[in-house]
Amino acid sequence: MADEPTDADYAALLPPEPPDGHVAWSKVRFNAGHKNPLAKFVYGEGKIPFQTTIAACFGSQYLCERVCRAGYMKFDEGLSHEEVKAWRDDIYAQFRELKNPGGDAEPKPKRSRAAKEPKEPADPSAAGETEPKPKRSRAPKEPTEPADTSAAAAATSSTSAPVADEESICKPEPRYDAHTDGWVVQYGPPKKMKRFYVSTKRCGGSSDLAKKGAESCIQVFTPGLSDLENQSIMEAKRSEWYTLYADGKVEEKDEVKEEMKDEVKDEVKDETKDEARTQKVQEGVKRR
Repeated sequence: MADEPTDADYAALLPPEPPDGHVAWSKVRFNAGHKNPLAKFVYGEGKIPFQTTIAACFGSQYLCERVCRAGYMKFDEGLSHEEVKAWRDDIYAQFRELKNPGGDAEPKPKRSRAAKEPKEPADPSAAGETEPKPKRSRAPKEPTEPADTSAAAAATSSTSAPVADEESICKPEPRYDAHTDGWVVQYGPPKKMKRFYVSTKRCGGSSDLAKKGAESCIQVFTPGLSDLENQSIMEAKRSEWYTLYADGKVEEKDEVKEEMKDEVKDEVKDETKDEARTQKVQEGVKRR
């Protein structure tokens, strides 16, 4: 008998976990007190609910939470509610296939009922009854020839040309997302853009450094490659950026620091002016 798949075997069917500090780690909650234990979250301002059940994950809380977090990332990629649920159901189907390849479990045989013994026909002459009239049998219908669908299929194929997939693009400027506290890079087909983000927290809380990291990810985007290949390239660039920041090899722009100093000076000047006005008002009150 083959060994049962482990959690690691099932997890290999899932996309990577969200990066450290991603909001999915805090949004996904597991409810063990429910009659059907589950993991769930509510996504975005539209408050879209999503859940995964422990029963569909063969009793594993780890897998239940893992699938739920992956669902959160699918919303981040721009998928609709129905598309994320369809993706989740497909993952459940892959889990079942891994646990029982081919679904080759033999069905239980149905219980057959005992055949009843035929009753002997009563003698109609003994009871003074007339013989029943034979039923009229219906003439069998002549089989109809199947309709020729080749002509219709040819007409359909001639009128409907295959639709080419839209080429993936990358928007030239990142945008700040307050929900994830990071700078987001949008890429993919124009009608179905995906989101890739650089965390402000991983850049020491500096929004400017996070923006620079997102811009460096945009620069390595390569038109003509698949979305998965471009995602891998940008992830490598983002990891390199985080490492450079941790080693102190990237710093905030000097002009940004100067702007912050100027803002502090302006605030001090404003406070000084306010204090001067307040003092003049108080002196005027005393004179009266």
